[in-house]
Amino acid sequence: MNITNIQPLSASQSGNVWTLKATYTATFTDQEKNLPLNYIFRDSIQIRESDTFSDDNITGFVSASNFNPSTNSVQRTLTVVVNGSDLDTELGGEEIYAKIQLRNFTTGGVPLVRKTAVINLSP
Repeated sequence: MNITNIQPLSASQSGNVWTLKATYTATFTDQEKNLPLNYIFRDSIQIRESDTFSDDNITGFVSASNFNPSTNSVQRTLTVVVNGSDLDTELGGEEIYAKIQLRNFTTGGVPLVRKTAVINLSP
C-alpha cells in the first residue's frame, strides 16, 4: 500500500464552522486487493497547525473509514468538520495541514502516514 497524489486541503466555511477535505490516491499491489488475501484497509485524517517549534494538534485521527480496494489505485477523500475557535491557535492567520493515515486493517501493523501541503486560513 502507498499514499500518492496528495492534494492540498480544500476548506470551506459556514459561520464559525470549517469543513476541510483531503483527497489522495491509495495504491495497492495485486496481492493486497485480490483473493485469497483481499485485505480491508482503514484511512483517517488528523488536522494540525504548523508552528515554528512544535505543531499543534487540532484534531486526533478522525473520519476513519474501512474500504476494500477493487483496483490497484483508489481515489479517496477524507472530510473533517472543525470549529473555527479550535483552528484559531495564534494571533493572525493559521497555517493548517493534514496528516493522512492508511493502515492494513486486516493485518494491523504500523500505519503509513503522509502530510498534505500547508494552507493558510483566517478563522
